[in-house]
Formats: sequence, structure tokens, C-alpha cells
Amino acid sequence: MREVNILPEINYQKLFESISGLYLILDPKFIIIQATNDYLSTSMRKRENILGKYLFDEFHDNPNSTNSSGPKNLINSLNKVLIEKISDVMDIFNYDIILANGDFEVKYWKTENSPILDKNGNVEYIIHKTEDITEFILLKNQEIKFNNELKIKSDLENVANELAKSEIKYRKLFESLEIEVEKRTIQLTSEQEKLTSLLMNAPAIIAILNGDKHTFEFSNPKYSQVFGNRQLVGLPIREALPDLEGQIFFDLLDNVYKTGIPYIGNEIPVSIDKYRNGIVEDVYFNFVYQPILNKNKNVTGITIFAFDITEQVISRRRVEELNQELIKSEAEYKSLSELLEIKVEERTKELSRANKEIEYQINKLNDVLINAPAAICLLEGEQHTFSLTNSLYENLFGHNLVGKTVREALPLFDGQGYFEILDQVYQTGKPFIGKESYATFGNDENGILKEYYFDFVYQRILNKNNQATGISAFVYDVTDVVISRHQIEKLNRNLKRSNDELKSFAYIASHDLQEPLRTINSYSELISRRYKDNLDEKAKDFLSLIISASKRMKFLIENILDHSKIERTEEKNVSNINEVMENLKLNMTTSIQETNTTLIYQNLPFVKTEYQYMVQLFQNLISNSIKYRKKNIDPIIIISAIKDNDFYVFSVKDNGIGISEKYHKQIFEIFKRLHNRDEYEGTGIGLASCKKIVEIYGGNIWIESAEGDGTNVLFTLPV
Repeated sequence: MREVNILPEINYQKLFESISGLYLILDPKFIIIQATNDYLSTSMRKRENILGKYLFDEFHDNPNSTNSSGPKNLINSLNKVLIEKISDVMDIFNYDIILANGDFEVKYWKTENSPILDKNGNVEYIIHKTEDITEFILLKNQEIKFNNELKIKSDLENVANELAKSEIKYRKLFESLEIEVEKRTIQLTSEQEKLTSLLMNAPAIIAILNGDKHTFEFSNPKYSQVFGNRQLVGLPIREALPDLEGQIFFDLLDNVYKTGIPYIGNEIPVSIDKYRNGIVEDVYFNFVYQPILNKNKNVTGITIFAFDITEQVISRRRVEELNQELIKSEAEYKSLSELLEIKVEERTKELSRANKEIEYQINKLNDVLINAPAAICLLEGEQHTFSLTNSLYENLFGHNLVGKTVREALPLFDGQGYFEILDQVYQTGKPFIGKESYATFGNDENGILKEYYFDFVYQRILNKNNQATGISAFVYDVTDVVISRHQIEKLNRNLKRSNDELKSFAYIASHDLQEPLRTINSYSELISRRYKDNLDEKAKDFLSLIISASKRMKFLIENILDHSKIERTEEKNVSNINEVMENLKLNMTTSIQETNTTLIYQNLPFVKTEYQYMVQLFQNLISNSIKYRKKNIDPIIIISAIKDNDFYVFSVKDNGIGISEKYHKQIFEIFKRLHNRDEYEGTGIGLASCKKIVEIYGGNIWIESAEGDGTNVLFTLPV
């Protein structure tokens, strides 16, 4: 028999591990199945630490690399192999390797991913082959850098030679530039002084905040006066105005600075300790927080434009420095340039920065005026020629006004006194403040005249030599406010007249009705006493009914008169409800003792009301709770109050017979009764009076009750 040689069993795993080169075997989910020794050595990993791991969990991307696209490209390549089932050779890419100390080493790779298919043609494994070509790439980069440096050096030498030849030309250029910049600086400075003067003398409250700390960069006198002329400029607003802490304003400023969205506040109350003496004043403002944007549309600060409307309620930063590339180029350029060129360049940049700064400040001031929530214009010279108008002014008085005099642009105002006021302000320098001034003009296409009311201020503008150059005008359209107030005043007069007539009628009616009632009652009682022995039982019953009806009618008339007298006085009284309850217990001692009633209350608040109305209110409610008690059950009445913003919510809760839900609103109507007089006596006026008392103080009253389950009367009164 022929002898067969048996080949030794091959350890393919050991064989793969020993292959020269950087290889990984991955499964379709990119889990590491095997790695060559060379791969482990280059990546500085141990086999037991990476086998079974997800490839991208083990080999993290360098978080500090700004141009690394390795992980993304590698994932795309592996997914392509899975889908197309063919090898994919990747472009050279950067994928840094993490070191033992946590740092990353820059690496460049040349990679090929190849599929291993099973008998069904599906990808069973992926052979990931990669080659470290970092040294080649770095050498290539050094070669490019060296060639670039040689070229730059040659170019700079050529530039230096050219500069040496053109020294005279640069000297003349320098002198001409100095003269031109000086002229431009004077012009820009004059414009800045004019705009600054306008803001300083404006009747509006204006401030400019810089940076995310909202540091005061500017505040006009009106703004400083609001806060007692404190030192503001240079201080963050939280440091300068600590008494605003806990109010809404710091959060609003933070949000405007963060989002770049303006905030408009209307009739917003501000609590200010103006002179830091512990006396806090409530002041109301209409205001705008307007973000200030640089040329890159980034927020650098906030403009505050506000108006003190207390009386009506009660009745980026600098230009960015040159980028690092320019600074580096300038340093290299200086090392080869002559002294004159250096001075010319430095002086040119210095003047350019100054001009840009002035232009930036002017643009910022212009932005404040253009976006202000008031109609603003600037008039120049004795003829009052328009030199600036914002959008609100144009919306009111028309467009294309700049360059025209007021008499040319607004002829309809002739004869209404406004031109004469402008002449007077220009000549005397005395500001003019107009309050709700009446004017008629037409600003629509049809030229239809309309009636307007304006608040306005004319303020003379002076140059640095204290000479008059023009007038600033701030105009506020208060037409809607004035017309609304007139309408309200008319309604109030009509309401007062109606109330006076009603009270007069109620008094006269009650007086005229009580007199015959007293007569009926007196004679009925006289007949009862004198002729009781001559009357049969039926006559006695009739007489008793007459006397009882007369008394009820008298009580009803008195209640109607009391109800008509309920009105709010102008006096600012404060009622102690605990004291009210103590007095009521004395007044109602008999009914409380006879019915064995328990009153429970403690720590009731003070409220801004008239004392006698509180006695009437609580007495009516407690009397009802006693009257509508359950049979054979002693009444328990609980009075309590909780604070809800500017009101207290009172509760008068009992364990009585309760009220069906369908009657909850009806019971507050005058003369509305749910029971006949044989069951429960009364006039049907008590709860109507309670409702009237609560409502004259801006409160509400309502019922929570179910039939047979007690009643809870709730109402609100001001703190």
C-alpha cells in the first residue's frame, strides 16, 4: 500500500496575525474580528483590548482636529463595500491615533477595504488594509512649504527694491493722505458732535449698553435723572442699577442680546429707589430694547429708547482688529521695508481705524434715531430745511422731505402756529414742549384732511462754538390716546349723571313711600289696640297682615336706598377684616346665640376698601348662612382668605342647605328669591348689594355649591 503523507494542520489565525502589513478583519457590523501584529504595533493597541469591539468606538476621532474627515470617509467606504460587494480604495486621509497619555498623533493613511463573500454571495467579512504614509505626507508638505518660502522671499526682495525706488512717491502720498484725512476727520467729528448733541438734548430717555454684561457706554441726562443722576457710564447695568434686580429688565436685556430680537414694552412698571434712601417709586415706561449689530450681523450692544408715561397711566462692539494673517504679513514686510514705508503704513492704518471708529459711532447714532419709536427730524438753518427724517416721521408727514424747508414740504401747517414756534425756538434757544397739540393735515393720496393730536418737543441744536445750526424735533402721535380719553370722559360724565339721577330717584321714592307706610302702620296699630275687643278673629288676622306687610315694605325700601348709595369714594381707606368680624359678632350676638352658630376665622388681611361696606358685605353673607341652615344642625361658618397677585380671594363657607347649580348666577340679581317668604324671610337685595360692593373695587363674586351640600361664596378684593 502506498504511504500517504499527512500535512500538518495550519493555524490560519496565527498565519493571519503574522502577515506583514496593517490588516483588520471586520464583520458586516464593523466589529473587529482579527488584527495583524503590524496593525497592533502601529496603532499601539493590544489584541485583547480591541477584538470584539466596534471599530469607531476603539479608534476615536481627534476632537481638536479642524480638518479631519477620516471617520466619515472610512464609514462611507465600508458601507460602499457592503452594498456593492467590491473592493474600494480610499483617497489619502487624515486619521489621528490616540496615545497612551490621551494625546493624539497626526497620521495619514492609504486604505483599501475588500469584501469576503459567503456561498450565497453576501458579505461575510471585510478585509481592512491600510498603510501609514504619514512620513511621506509630512515630507511632501515640507517641500511645498520650502518652495513657497523661497518664492515669498524672492517676491519680498522684489517689493523691497520697488519700495526703495519709490520713496519720493510715498512721501508725497503720505503728505496728501494726512491732509485728506484731516479734512475727513473734521467733517466726521462735526457730524458726530451734531448727533451727540441731539441725543444729549433729546426729550426721550436714551442709553447705549455695550457687550453681554450690558455696560453703559452712553446715557443722556434724561436717563440719568430717572435714576437720581447716578454714575452709569463704564458700569455694567447690574452693578449700576442693583434696585432693578428681581424685576424683568435684566432677563429681557439678556434675551435681546442673545436672540437679536428687539423688545417693545408698553406701560411697564419699574420700581426705583431713585435716591437710594429706601423710598421706592413706581414709574411707568414705554420702551424699546433695540439690538446693535456690527457688519457681520452680530449683536454688540443694546440701545434703550424710553419715554416716561407715568402721568398717562395714572391719567458691537468696536471694529475688529486685523486678522492674524495680516499681522504676520506685516511683521515679515517690516523686516524688509525702509523706515519711511513703515511709518507711512502705520500712520495710514492708524488714521483708517480712527475714521472707521468715527463712522461706526455715527452709524450707531443714526441707527438709534432711525429705529426710535418716535417721529424724529433734524432741521438746518433759519429756513428749517430737512436734513434727516426717520421712518415714523415720514409715515406721518410724507416722504422725500430731505432738502426741503418745512414751509415747502408741509404747506398745510401754515396758519396753525407751528412754523412760528420753530422760528421762536431757533432765535431764542428756548425749547418748546407741546402737549396734545391739535393739528389738521392730509398725508394720503386723496389729500383728505384728518385731525391729529401730538406731543412734541422742538430743541435748538448748537455747534461747538455755541452757535445755532438747526432744530431737532421729536413728535409723538397721541391721537388715539386723546380721542379715547375724550370718549371715556364723556362716558364717565353720562354715567355720573345717570348714577346721580338714580340716587336722587331712589331717595325721593323711598322718602315718598315711607311716609304713607308710616301712616298705614301707625293707624293699623292704633286700631289693633283700641278696637281689638270689637274685632272678630278674621278682622284681627287682616289687620295683622297689614302691619306685617307694612314692616316688610319699610325694610325693603330701606334696603333699596342702601343699595343705591353703594359707590366707591376717592379716599384711600384700608379695612382690617379681623376687626370687621369682631364688630359683626357683637352686632349679631342674638342671632348667633339663638342658632348656636360657630364662626371660624383667623389672620384675615387688610384690604383697600371702605369699612362700612365691608361690614355690610360680611353681615349679608353671614346672615344668609345662618338663615339657610339645615334643620337640627348647628351652623358652622368658616371665613378665610388667600393672596392671588394684587387681590385677596375670600371664602365664606357654610354647612347649610346649599344651592342648585342652575341658580348660581341668578341669586346675585336684585329681588331674586329662591324660596317663598313663608319658608325664609328676606327682600332679595342682600346678595345683589354684595355683588355691587365687590365690583366697585374691581373684584368678582361667585358661588360654589350643590343642593344639600352647603354653600361657599367666594369673592376678590384688592390688596
